[in-house]
Amino acid sequence: MKNFILLSLMVFLPNVAFGNNRIHFQTDVHPKTLDPAESIDGYSQMIITNFVETLMATDQEGRLVHALAKSHEVSTDGLTYRFVIRPGARWSDGVPVAAEHLVNTIIHRLSQLKKDSDSKHLLLSIKGARDYVAGSANRNSVRAYQDKGDLVIELERALPSFVSAFTSVNSAPRRLDVPPPGSVGAPSNGRYVVTKNDLSQEILLEPNPFNSRKGQLPIQYHTIADAGEALKRFKNGELDVLSTFLPSDLPLLIEQGYSQTFPTTQVTYLAFNFTKPPFNDRDLRRAFAALINRDNIKSIQPDIYTPTRSYLAPAIGGHHEFEEIQFVKPAATLPPLSLTYMAGPIRGQIVKSIQSDVRRILNTSLELKGVEWPILSSAIESNAPPLYMLGSTPAYNDSLVMLDSFIFTPGYPSSEYADLLRQIREIPFGERRDALSLKAHKILIEEAIVIPLMQVKKRYIVSPRLRNFRVNPYGILRADEIGLSQ
Repeated sequence: MKNFILLSLMVFLPNVAFGNNRIHFQTDVHPKTLDPAESIDGYSQMIITNFVETLMATDQEGRLVHALAKSHEVSTDGLTYRFVIRPGARWSDGVPVAAEHLVNTIIHRLSQLKKDSDSKHLLLSIKGARDYVAGSANRNSVRAYQDKGDLVIELERALPSFVSAFTSVNSAPRRLDVPPPGSVGAPSNGRYVVTKNDLSQEILLEPNPFNSRKGQLPIQYHTIADAGEALKRFKNGELDVLSTFLPSDLPLLIEQGYSQTFPTTQVTYLAFNFTKPPFNDRDLRRAFAALINRDNIKSIQPDIYTPTRSYLAPAIGGHHEFEEIQFVKPAATLPPLSLTYMAGPIRGQIVKSIQSDVRRILNTSLELKGVEWPILSSAIESNAPPLYMLGSTPAYNDSLVMLDSFIFTPGYPSSEYADLLRQIREIPFGERRDALSLKAHKILIEEAIVIPLMQVKKRYIVSPRLRNFRVNPYGILRADEIGLSQ
């Protein structure tokens, strides 16, 4: 018996005799892009965060802090922002980071907007931006410019949340004389530079010689969808961090102390394409919302999942745990249905639980379609599946990030909802803004536009050779802070 226990410990003890001092990080999802301006998903941004530095950031507690910006000022009328760039900030090729590089980003992102873009985009609040997007003015009409080395932005109307948007990797500086950050060999201004970029297999980040910490280690991301293969490589000492695992392997990994969990603002939920049959039927959506047994889902990972009926996490203004929707079985006979989700062993268990509820209560089939993240996100942006499951983490503490997310590409649920979002954008943070956020939130829940399932902690399987492995409430993992145990 003692020999068996010893063998178990040895089997799950990663080999610390690595052939190099890289941190090896497994992910089951390969990013769609490493271009900061093109990224819209957390899987890309998890990596991009490490090789770009934005004007603002969130710290380990999720608080807004200065990063590339040494400081910033806002005029008394809220219409002019001045960002002072941190002295000594440099790209990995030694070129100083300049305000004009941030102007390049703003112009690039405006160039991507369609002429009929909705007024919701924060950049369209910059003076001259609408005319530029419409093609009736050139880039010089956009009132974002360099002045005495500072970045100055003039707005058409005050937007209290405007500064928070500069935590997004989409706002990272961009040069016109080199390829965009994320390209192999392209200069970057963050802690790392990309030296290998094979999105479907491996990505290698190495320290930026002009912006790295002492002792900072290279980090290599490995895309391995097979959880069994990932665990095998973890055992063999080829991987330091696992982001996916088989449920059957988890108890022993927890027992041996390899599991680390972190509170986050992530919520897993179901969403509908509410513009097309069959889910343009409000009663059917509400029936779905009422039939799901969240306790069954919680049982899959009891220490990770907390059942919720709130689309907004507790830290976000407008959070509310709504009453359970009463089930009313749809009168019409239902056609076969389908649920699209991002493939993975844990997510697979969640959707099977939902499938069981649908079969038992609605007496119809629910086909499960597990796909890779790039396929799912592209579909949501163009022609959303009838029903799909997502997990979303806001980039910063603002209800708008969730209430105005890309899942509403088909359109807003109602003109009332669109008007509420307009008001929220223009109101300072506080009780009134939270009240409006709650009102918009209530529409999503009562109309069953989204069905919140679980508030989620983030779990990683981490080699004991690593120290200071941390994830903040917004899902940001700073690789440059990770070290090796002595």
